[in-house]
Amino acid sequence: MRGTRSAIRRRGLYPMLFGSWAAVVLFSGGCVDEPKRLRPQAGAAGMAGARAPAGGRGGGGGATAGEAGEAGVGTEAGASGSLADAGMGGADMGAAGEEAGGALGVGAGAGGAQAGSAGAGGEIDTFNEPCPSSALDGWASVAGLDFDPSLGQPTALEVTVSNAADLATYAASPDPYIIRVSGTIAVKALDVASNEMINVLDVKSNKTIVGDDPTATIEGGIRIAGTSAATADMISNVVIRNLRINALSSATSSVVNEADGIGIAYAHHVWIDHVDVWDAPGDDIDITNGSDYITVSWTRFRFDQGFRRTATRVGHSDTNSAEDTGRLKVTFHHDWWEGSVYQRMPRVRFGDVHVFDNYFSHTDEYQNANTYGVAAAIGSRLLVENNYFDQVPNPHVFFSFDSATNMSSFSEPTAQMVAKDNTYVGISDEAGGKQWGQGDAFTPPYAVALEPADLRLKDFVRHCTGPVVPKPPVQP
Repeated sequence: MRGTRSAIRRRGLYPMLFGSWAAVVLFSGGCVDEPKRLRPQAGAAGMAGARAPAGGRGGGGGATAGEAGEAGVGTEAGASGSLADAGMGGADMGAAGEEAGGALGVGAGAGGAQAGSAGAGGEIDTFNEPCPSSALDGWASVAGLDFDPSLGQPTALEVTVSNAADLATYAASPDPYIIRVSGTIAVKALDVASNEMINVLDVKSNKTIVGDDPTATIEGGIRIAGTSAATADMISNVVIRNLRINALSSATSSVVNEADGIGIAYAHHVWIDHVDVWDAPGDDIDITNGSDYITVSWTRFRFDQGFRRTATRVGHSDTNSAEDTGRLKVTFHHDWWEGSVYQRMPRVRFGDVHVFDNYFSHTDEYQNANTYGVAAAIGSRLLVENNYFDQVPNPHVFFSFDSATNMSSFSEPTAQMVAKDNTYVGISDEAGGKQWGQGDAFTPPYAVALEPADLRLKDFVRHCTGPVVPKPPVQP
């Protein structure tokens, strides 16, 4: 036993929570036994259906308007804290590095051929052990805000959709639905302010949206957002699983370069599982505005094109303590932050965030691209354990940003972080980038399966993140 959390062998299955939220969220089985192509070290993009940037990435430092605007940006009606239009068309404008401060440059981007070919130096994944069953755990499994995941929920109807109109209708319905996505759908919604169609899917309470097979793809952004931090105004009981999300055209907000792949605001009890999300103009996943009880598991974060290349933000503003204090409880486990991610893996304000058994990688294609991994910012408490940091600079740090000077620093006296049983390879093992302390963080109120941060964890995470094969059944 380690604290209140148990350590089990990797091949053991996570406990199945039958009858839990909406009786729709849990899948059994799901193996990924075929060899698949990993991200190449240089050259082609190596991911089916993706294209590597044609040009290089220029270096960049200082702050963008995105970070400077965080402190002042509120939530639009149904928007997600940092939400934005823009970035559409795929121009690779150079990594802005809004949090890096100073002159942190980004390595030259590799030219790319169309994805699907191996690329020079490409690496083939030949790992063929069964992927573990994925069941709900972490903060999303804990009762709170008038919702208990262990209690039975109203029976959900199951539908399969293959077009944007049907997907939008069922996702916005007041009734509980299991919505299976078939094929590729470019999501659309009417923006009331502009009276134009934008690339966003709005999801209301009691919904499970799941890919019908491993190629099911959403083009655009998913917005899971209530209207205020009052419990009655929040969205709850939402699951996004087994989906590919190409977020390049996302329009989850009108703030330039802040659109997210999945934007979560004023929402609680949300589970993101086995998702492959890439190329968001803002963050691949954004969790803000008093959101609470969130689990992100077996998810892959990456960028083939992109301006900022920031992956995951928890808490959007240093000045939002009234909504965020005591909330933003989030678990990240068995996720893969690829070498194409610049920073925020995740960056956390105010929340109690548990980061365990994840893989953080670096590739030559994005040499020196990472500036930091996990960041504890104002008022946050982080438990960072049993993760594998592979050549990632500054794996876990305290972090503050001064919007007046557009400068950042690896210091934040109000944050706490406990880091233990992690593996650090190469540059990740430099002492200055392994910050921790300033308090005892927190003890999670749930039990999880902690696995050693070894090469087997690395292989499992690289092989089993993203949509699973074959299609998992929905438990009755």
